[in-house]
Amino acid sequence: MNSPLVTLWRFRDLSEAQLAKGKLEASGIECHLADENMVSMYWLYSNVIGGVRLQVPQHQAERALELLQEPIPETLNTGDSGLTYIQPRCPNCNSLDVSCEGSDNFVTYGASAFGFPIRVASNNWHCAKCSHDWETISEPDPLHPAVAAETMTRIFVATSNKGKLKDFAAAARTLDIDIAALPGFDNIPEVIEDGDTFEANARKKAEVYSSHLPNELVIADDSGLEVDALGGAPGVHSARFAASAQGKKPSDSDNNYKLINELSLRPGCERTARFVCVIALARNGELVATFRGEAYGEILQMPIGRHGFGYDPLFYVPELNKTFAEMNAEERAAYSHRGAAFKKLLDWLKR
Repeated sequence: MNSPLVTLWRFRDLSEAQLAKGKLEASGIECHLADENMVSMYWLYSNVIGGVRLQVPQHQAERALELLQEPIPETLNTGDSGLTYIQPRCPNCNSLDVSCEGSDNFVTYGASAFGFPIRVASNNWHCAKCSHDWETISEPDPLHPAVAAETMTRIFVATSNKGKLKDFAAAARTLDIDIAALPGFDNIPEVIEDGDTFEANARKKAEVYSSHLPNELVIADDSGLEVDALGGAPGVHSARFAASAQGKKPSDSDNNYKLINELSLRPGCERTARFVCVIALARNGELVATFRGEAYGEILQMPIGRHGFGYDPLFYVPELNKTFAEMNAEERAAYSHRGAAFKKLLDWLKR
């Protein structure tokens, strides 16, 4: 009885699919390209039908995957367009010497409409260099023909701000995205945020930090508070609103106190405000896209709530009758500016 065929890889570009097929056949592994003729005749349909599918017999799938994920070279460019074969990295030490334990789970890549990889979830990864073990969201046996593999996009966040990471992770849980901190972020020279807009700062950071993690999707954000009565201030200077002449970075309490004081000098003014977040997505040092999210509320006369960070205790949302510092993770994901920008990112990836 013949072993059933399983889809091991998906390609947007036909020439790359044929190259991979030749690589496996040269090692004695049978291969089949599904939808090859459809893509060659109607290239625009490639993304609609999921690209060209590289299929191998089930009993040869593990060996075939090993060949396509050989860690040396780190990347194998096969042309100016389409995918690059990418060896997964350890999220702890960034090593390429990683392996997927368990014969029933494989990591594959799908071709998105924009030419970068989307990973399929797997379990039990192990790093031979630092012995770090990690898991992605599990799924039913991907080799079973009746099971459709679920895809999960991994995105690295270029920040050391635990509050931001918490916000992104909370939003990611509702959007099927795997969020990880950028490996070695603390060892990368800090990017100076000297742009005059949130977009400019986010773009600069994303481009620089993504160059330190080749072939991976990296996001960086710039966010802040805009108060109408202050003409949009503190804006891009939100984190240093209360900075002293000595240049020492102020604390959240310092910034909150200055905001309260500034508004107290304008009795009867409108206290409407908005949080703004711009997320920039980059890969290999080049900008892919930016996404802007906003959250609307009012500034209180005194802080309320013990959660969150920054101006959260002063930012009141009438719809929930809560400040951001009183919201739980789910509420923040639904109402926050970061959640709004993050959802736009996911929608863009799907399109």
